[in-house]
Amino acid sequence: MFDDTYRRIPSEGWMFLPLTNYEGGGPAAWFEPLNQHKTEYDFAFAQYFGAGVQACYRGDRVYDGPETKAIVQKWINFYKAYRYILNGDLIHIRRADMQTIDAYLHVRSERDGGIYRGLAMIFNPTSETLKDELEVPLYYTGLNSKALVILEGDRSTAQEFELSRNYKITISIILKPKSYTWILIQ
Repeated sequence: MFDDTYRRIPSEGWMFLPLTNYEGGGPAAWFEPLNQHKTEYDFAFAQYFGAGVQACYRGDRVYDGPETKAIVQKWINFYKAYRYILNGDLIHIRRADMQTIDAYLHVRSERDGGIYRGLAMIFNPTSETLKDELEVPLYYTGLNSKALVILEGDRSTAQEFELSRNYKITISIILKPKSYTWILIQ
């Protein structure tokens, strides 16, 4: 997904989400039974919905109980709430290498309307808790002096940042193993 977005916006692409056996790979290549792979399933939805990429769901069902249904509903609600910005341009912050935190940033400028100028998805795919200082480029958001950063849509977490001369902010990130977070930029 990351590499394809150098040529197109994320919503112009699509991926497979193999819920059951598809083209081999064995049980390690699919999510069924879903209720036994909730963490991985949620992580996959975070990647796809967080990137604004549509998926082709290969399987008989997208949930198999109330917990997996809640995961599906959470990400559908996320997409509905932030569709405007998820369908905008994507800025590459740090390419996924399975060794460290990776991230990308969706941007919309003021002229496009909308309250949010950025939405960054940040992932820790490793088996260790990682702490990092992540430099987030905000030039294409149209912001030029200050940015309000809101963690996972919770306005009580809002922090104001001064943009550097090159239109960037640096945020401290601590992520547990195999986890993600996201921030809104206003």
